[in-house]
Amino acid sequence: MWVHRLHQRWVRVTATTGRATPPPPVAAPVDTTPSFLAKLRDALVARSADGAVSRQLFGLVFPNNETVAGVLFEHFVRRSPASTGEALTPADFVSRCAEVCDLISEHDQVEYHLRAFADREDALSAERLRQLVLQAYDAAMWAHPNTVSVGSLAVDEILGGVAESVLHGRPEVGVADTGGHEAAAAAAGPGGGTCVLERAAASSLTGVHPALVWLLMCSLPECYTRPSSAESLPSLPALAALDPGQAIGRLAQAAAPKHWVSLYSSAEQGLSASRLQHHVLSYRGPTITLVRAEEHRLFCVAADVGWRDSPHYWGGADCMAIQLLPQYQVLCSHQADVMFYNQSARGLPSGLRVGADRKTPAVTVDKDLSMCSSRGAPFRLEGLEVWGCGAPAARDQQIKSQKRDQAAIEQRRKVNIMADTEWGENPDRYLLEMSGAHKSYNYN
Repeated sequence: MWVHRLHQRWVRVTATTGRATPPPPVAAPVDTTPSFLAKLRDALVARSADGAVSRQLFGLVFPNNETVAGVLFEHFVRRSPASTGEALTPADFVSRCAEVCDLISEHDQVEYHLRAFADREDALSAERLRQLVLQAYDAAMWAHPNTVSVGSLAVDEILGGVAESVLHGRPEVGVADTGGHEAAAAAAGPGGGTCVLERAAASSLTGVHPALVWLLMCSLPECYTRPSSAESLPSLPALAALDPGQAIGRLAQAAAPKHWVSLYSSAEQGLSASRLQHHVLSYRGPTITLVRAEEHRLFCVAADVGWRDSPHYWGGADCMAIQLLPQYQVLCSHQADVMFYNQSARGLPSGLRVGADRKTPAVTVDKDLSMCSSRGAPFRLEGLEVWGCGAPAARDQQIKSQKRDQAAIEQRRKVNIMADTEWGENPDRYLLEMSGAHKSYNYN
C-alpha cells in the first residue's frame, strides 16, 4: 500500500515539473526467517537434487528418532497445500518449523503434539497414542542418558498402560478427548516429565523403574516437582552461547528438582506404624507415598501438606491418588479434604484413607501396615515408601525437631527418681510387697 502511494506522488511531481524524476529507492522486504531455520533450510536444500526437502532429508534433522521424523514430516505435509507426500518445498519447511517455534502456551504445545500424531480426522489410534507416550519418554531419556533406554520390554509394558487407560477399550480417541487425561496431556506438553529422572538414575526412588518415575512426574502438580526454592531457569543469552544439545540438557537439568528426600522405607525401617509416624508426621511439606501390594500393584498417594494424626479429613486441592501398575489410572485428584490418617482417635476408621468417597475410598492402608485396598478391593501390603517433596528447609526443620525430641528423651533418662524419695514411701516398695516380696531393706 505504501509503495503504491509513493508511486502516485512521484507521478504528480513529474506532471508539474515536466521532467521525469526517478522515484526514491524502495527498501527490499525484510526476511524475518530465524537465522537457524534459514541455515537448516539451506543445508537440506544443498543436499537435494530437485531443491525440495524429501522425507529422507527431513529425517536428517532427527538422526536418532525415525518415528518422530516420520510423524512430523507427515504433519508438515498435511498443513502445506503446495507440498506433496514425497517432499516439502523450502518455503513450506520454514513456515511449518516457524509454527512450532511460535508455540508459547502449554495448551498450544499439547494440542499441536497431539494433532501431529493424529490422522487427518484428528483421531488418535491405539498405536499412535502409544507411540506418542513412548516418544515423550524417549525425549526425557535423551536429556538423561544414564537412565534405562526406551527399547526395554518393561518400558513398553509400563507406558502401554497409559494408552489403554485413555482408550477405555475403544479403537481410537479424538484429540479433544485426550486433553483431560493427566498423563497423556502432560507427556505431550513442554516439560515432558523430565523432572526427577536424573535423580532417579541415582536410585532416588528405591526399586522404582525410571519409566514409572517419569509417568509419575507427568501426573503430579508442580508443588511436588518444583518447589519455590528450585533452581531458576538459565537466561536466554546463556543458552544462546551453547549448542542445541547442551542448551536442552541445561534446561532439563534446571527443571529437575533434586530436593526429594526419603522419609520412610519399609525395606529399611520395616513395616512398622510407630516408625512410620516417627519419620513422617514431623515433616511439614508435600509428600508422596508409594504403596506396593500383591499382584504387582503400585499406588501413589500424594499429599500437598504434611501428614497429621487427626479425626478429621485434611489436604489441599493438589492431593492425588494414582494407580501406576498394572494399569495407569488416576483414582482421585483436584479435591481438597481427601486425606485421612488416624492412629489414636477411638470409634473412627484407623490407618490411611484417601478419597472423597468416605464409604469406598480410592486407597486405604490399615493401621498395622499389613493390608491395603483400592476402591474396596483388598490386597496384601508388600512395601511402603514415603518421600518428602518440599523445599530443603522442611527437611532441615524436621531434623532439628527430631534432635530436640531425642535430647529431651536423653535428659529424662538421667533423672534419678529415687533422689528425693525414702524407700519406705517409694511406690516400688508397695508393688514388691503386693507381689509377695516382704524384705527389709536397711541402708543404715
